[in-house]
Amino acid sequence: MRQRLDERTVELELRTAERDEALARETATADVLGVINSSPGDLGPVFDAILEKAHVLCGAAGGVLAAIEGDRGRALTVHGEPKFAEFWMQQGWFRAPNPESLEQQQRGESVHILDAASEEVRSRRTELNNRLAELSGARTLLSVPLRKDHALHGVITAFRQEVRPFSDKEIALLQNFAAQAVIAMENARLLTETREALEQQTATAEILQVINSSSGDLAPVFDAILEKALTLCEAPFGLLRTWDGERFHLIAAQGDPKFTDWAWNYGRFAPAHDSSPAGRIVRGEDIVRFADAPDYEAISISPGFSALVEESGMRSGVVVALCKDDTLLGNMTVYRQEVRPFTDKQIALLQSFAAQAVIAMENARLITETREVLEQQTATAEVLQIINSSPGDLTPVFDAILEKSLTLCGAVLGALQIYDGEFFRPAAMRGLPEPFAERLRQDFRASGHPVAEALLAGERFVHISDLAATHITHPTLAPRQNSRTPARCSVCPCARTGCCSELSLHFAERKRSEAEIRAARDAAEAAYRDLKAAQASLIQAEKMASLGQLTAGIAHEIKNPLNFVNNFADLSVELLGELKETTARDRCARRRQAHRDR
Repeated sequence: MRQRLDERTVELELRTAERDEALARETATADVLGVINSSPGDLGPVFDAILEKAHVLCGAAGGVLAAIEGDRGRALTVHGEPKFAEFWMQQGWFRAPNPESLEQQQRGESVHILDAASEEVRSRRTELNNRLAELSGARTLLSVPLRKDHALHGVITAFRQEVRPFSDKEIALLQNFAAQAVIAMENARLLTETREALEQQTATAEILQVINSSSGDLAPVFDAILEKALTLCEAPFGLLRTWDGERFHLIAAQGDPKFTDWAWNYGRFAPAHDSSPAGRIVRGEDIVRFADAPDYEAISISPGFSALVEESGMRSGVVVALCKDDTLLGNMTVYRQEVRPFTDKQIALLQSFAAQAVIAMENARLITETREVLEQQTATAEVLQIINSSPGDLTPVFDAILEKSLTLCGAVLGALQIYDGEFFRPAAMRGLPEPFAERLRQDFRASGHPVAEALLAGERFVHISDLAATHITHPTLAPRQNSRTPARCSVCPCARTGCCSELSLHFAERKRSEAEIRAARDAAEAAYRDLKAAQASLIQAEKMASLGQLTAGIAHEIKNPLNFVNNFADLSVELLGELKETTARDRCARRRQAHRDR
């Protein structure tokens, strides 16, 4: 009886212990889930809670919860001796100390080391392993992988300071906590992606609002784009440049004031070498990234890039091209002052901001072109109105043409001259110094005048970018010493009757366009007349062809009966011949018979 009572007591104690363990596990799981729910996106307290509960329930002295990326790891939370925990957290990202264990965990297998001090284990230790064993005093270790979709994201490691293997129940318990850690990591990832998507959409909306509110003005747009790109990509410094086909021009810079001042003073530049980031962008690459700028190959051969690295303290950076239809419009550079390469997601985000910069540039171009066209059309209408209101009086017309041309071309002075076959005579002048104007009033011959000779030879216009740099000494283009001369000079023909100085081709081309339109109209009318004649001839030919076809049909219809008649006639002739032969034979036979009867 006593023995049976003792057995029941032992069984009751075992059942009570199992109940307490299950209750402790469920309580720990509930506590961990509560921490997950109360700290959305913040994995620190979640991992602390998971590691603490796991070690308490598994009877472990300490351990680590680490993230794994490829063959590198980083401790996220550590339990154990303070020196041990401090050493782990100081490591940052480190190479996996045991490749064999890493391969097992990548396959989803747990790693259970019964005695870390055994000769077999110590022979495979790295320096990092030895230091960790020294600080922790670990003997029995258990590492459980954190896996999702067959990919290794981290490990939970627990150790004991005595040789005491973990039971199957304890291993299953640690695997359960590993699954909770994966859930927490996935929740944090989803929350982070949602937050990032919201931030990106908000940034895009704000940039589009800046684009809409600053019609044609790119400076605030580029500042907003660069600011949002740096914020979302966790980069403190950045530059945004445009490309004119030969040089890059800085249009936005953000970061340290000393650096931005240097960047603005450096201004525009041409890529010094093809291996520099800017040179590679010009050669057609969309993205140039570098993990550590001082180690980048172009640092020793590109003075511009070398100066940029020196002034900015650049380490990790990326350059993204601004392109439209394979045409380079500029680039955007962002960088950090520590070695922390940009992720693929961040680079994709930079490309999105670069696309918005291209949209802003295209909008500004369209707005500018529309404004210019409107101004030209308005100027043309005003000149035509003056022409209609002053029949026969060309002076106000020429004055209006010259004034509108100077305004639309951004010129400060100019003249319009009439050519009479031998001399150029001034018809309108604006802003010219009096000595120069006086010389223009003195009629001059076209011969010997380099610009006039070029125009009379058939040139559509003559463009002198810097008059002071030329060797032209004709009095109309080189006024007396000490008189002001224009820095730029454009001369164009006015329907072969005159020329304009500092004048757009718009009004000069108008008369030529009208003449071309008249010539085209005359040619079209002549072609139309020829077409009508050809059409009439074609109709007549079609009628004759139809008549011929009709005649041929009638002849064919008549020819068929005649052929039948001819065929019957030939047959009748043959029959008559046969009939004659038969009649003759009968006649002879009757004669012979009559002769015999006699």
